[in-house]
Amino acid sequence: MNNLKVNNHHDWEEICKHLAKDLVYKKTGEYVEFVSYGRNGQKQYGVDLIPSQDTLIPIVVQCKELNSNLSFQIILSELKKTDSFRGKIEHYIIFTTAPKDTTLQDYFYNGENSHTRPNGEKFQVHVYYWDDINPYEEPHRRALINFFPQLLQTVEELSPNKQYIESVNSLKSIIPNIINNKNLEWLESWNFSCEYVLEKDFDPFLQLYIEHDRMLHALNGVRSFLAQGNVSTLAKTLPAGERLFFSLSELCESISGQITTSYLSDGSRILSILDIPNNNSIINQWYSNALSLAKAYREDVLGEYID
Repeated sequence: MNNLKVNNHHDWEEICKHLAKDLVYKKTGEYVEFVSYGRNGQKQYGVDLIPSQDTLIPIVVQCKELNSNLSFQIILSELKKTDSFRGKIEHYIIFTTAPKDTTLQDYFYNGENSHTRPNGEKFQVHVYYWDDINPYEEPHRRALINFFPQLLQTVEELSPNKQYIESVNSLKSIIPNIINNKNLEWLESWNFSCEYVLEKDFDPFLQLYIEHDRMLHALNGVRSFLAQGNVSTLAKTLPAGERLFFSLSELCESISGQITTSYLSDGSRILSILDIPNNNSIINQWYSNALSLAKAYREDVLGEYID
């Protein structure tokens, strides 16, 4: 049973991005990042999250952070709003913190119920409850550590104390040699609203992301990767570095998955989304991921407390 309580709607929306990505991957095998649709104060037409890129199956998400019951009236109201949504929908996913309701569970079982829009398009409706998510299983635990630091205790309980302490010390000594204070300042100060990043600024994070990926493959049996770069050294930072590496992956995947390469007038190579229309949601995701990584770095590597 999941007994973790979500703090607010913003946290719930960020959590739903991870839940949606994991759900879509399990159901379709397609790796899809989700971003917020619009911003506070704008009409969202019953849609909170949309895919950040074109997908094989059009999927949107509604995030219902509720302490009370999720009623049919609430669901029908959100479905009615989608009639004005301009995008195509084939699956409408509702993630909710509301208590489970057997009537709703039976009614929306396996997406067998649908909604028909005025243009004749029909989409399936799915309801998923927070209580059904096991936050202690991968990949959920790694994704949720940012929101529930107490999940780190699970890592400590599963690992001998000496091993965990050694991984903490390794994280604090190894990572600053790869990602330094200058890189940290870039995370916290870069104006992503310019719709690009300088390749030279992003490259240290991308290289660490690549080496982390190789490290995971090495730990899963691809021993040849251990001899490459910092792979064997990075392995010493686990399990203490899980939150940092998850945040790093979120940032690198959100940038690398969207950009085209071009040059500024001074010859600087940039990774750009200037040619993507209505890219505010991507920019917001870049900001969010950069600040999450900076927070993980300051707390887990530098030992600072960030409120």
